[in-house]
Amino acid sequence: MTEYNPPGWLQNSGSTNTAQQLRSYVQTLSAGAISSGTLTGRGGVNMSIGNKLLVTQTGSPSMAVIVKSGCAMIPGSEAGSQGCYEVQNDADVTLSITAAHPTLPRIDIVCFKVQDAAFSGVTNSCSLVVVAGTPAGSPVAPSAPANSLVLANVAVAAAAASIVNANITDKRVQLAAVGGIIVCTSTTRPAAGTIPIGQAIYETDTNLLRTTPDGGTTWSGGPKGLIARSRRTTNQTSNSATEQGVIRFDDIPVVGGRVYAIYTSTLNMTPSVSGLTAEARLRITTDGSTPTNASTQVGDLLLEATATFVPANGGVLRTLYIASPGDVLSVFFGWVLAGGTGTVTLNGSSTKPVDLYVEDLGVDPGTGFATIL
Repeated sequence: MTEYNPPGWLQNSGSTNTAQQLRSYVQTLSAGAISSGTLTGRGGVNMSIGNKLLVTQTGSPSMAVIVKSGCAMIPGSEAGSQGCYEVQNDADVTLSITAAHPTLPRIDIVCFKVQDAAFSGVTNSCSLVVVAGTPAGSPVAPSAPANSLVLANVAVAAAAASIVNANITDKRVQLAAVGGIIVCTSTTRPAAGTIPIGQAIYETDTNLLRTTPDGGTTWSGGPKGLIARSRRTTNQTSNSATEQGVIRFDDIPVVGGRVYAIYTSTLNMTPSVSGLTAEARLRITTDGSTPTNASTQVGDLLLEATATFVPANGGVLRTLYIASPGDVLSVFFGWVLAGGTGTVTLNGSSTKPVDLYVEDLGVDPGTGFATIL
């Protein structure tokens, strides 16, 4: 058969709509497919209804977990056009975790599954279940049952006597309407070919909104804007060649492959005598360590006074930084007397503060358009 007949909800005399057809019709309102080329939707948990099928520890930690109330659409996996089943849980359900292995850890999964006798077996039912993993030195989660949605992983330590929330990893896929935004992480994006060109996703781990120009093969994210800001409203005076810190940022989360601008407000200095120069500097670390005046320098700006007691011509210190995967950005903004003998003051006040900014400019476009002359 090619065309599904009759069309959904056709009321002509003698027409018949099967459950499989109706599942397929309803799922057309949801975003994404379970895999490329399939006629089965992506499914997921409705994160607006009930307690969203959240998996938690029991009130007093025990060898059991609780699945909260909620609704979901579960993709059928036993046929290419099986469609999505709609399921609901209307109260807390307690599920037992089997006894821990005495010396080896394992990973269990908590699932909402459907059994449909039209495709296998003799049971027509849905149920919340725990599938126990295999104990091992480096355990992996077991395969999910047919026609199921994984809600959580449960890490069962060797000789564990109870399960607490720290042992439970949320694995719920969030249901999205067609044309809506799919919520995921940077490692659980929809697979290529399962969503349309222009589909938007929001990554909870990067806090980025991305779109795809090619159905999920590549993703781009626009500028996120300002991600760090600090202000100094007091002067700082120096007569030393030792670099002083003005403002420091520690542990800014950044995303590999994105471009960041690090820059100051307009800087001015007041010299004690003419001809003095001061140098403002930006330094960074990307390994989580605290930046100092000895860290890697990524930008500088010279300020020079041309007349006694006249503020030097101002300028903005700015540099670009392209993040690598795993970077944690910290920034040190300092300055130093660079030339002459005397005293220079970096001017800061409530009306003319010294500001430091870090701005996310978006995905690195590369240098394909550039010619170095």
